[in-house]
Amino acid sequence: MMPGRKRTLIARVLAGAGCICGVLGFTLSPTAQMGGPPDFNWFAAGTVLILFAVYLLVDGAVAFEKARM
Repeated sequence: MMPGRKRTLIARVLAGAGCICGVLGFTLSPTAQMGGPPDFNWFAAGTVLILFAVYLLVDGAVAFEKARM
């Protein structure tokens, strides 16, 4: 497997999971406010997953370019 390909795959999976968590946080927030304090902030978790995915994607691209030289 070429350098950076595994990181790119992991980044795509994390970005998908982050989008799902973000949508859950966006849709569940009105109902969670009515029932009391929320137990878990889905939107913040989705944001963290997407930020980590972007970091892995950039790191994979750098590793791929270093291997080409």
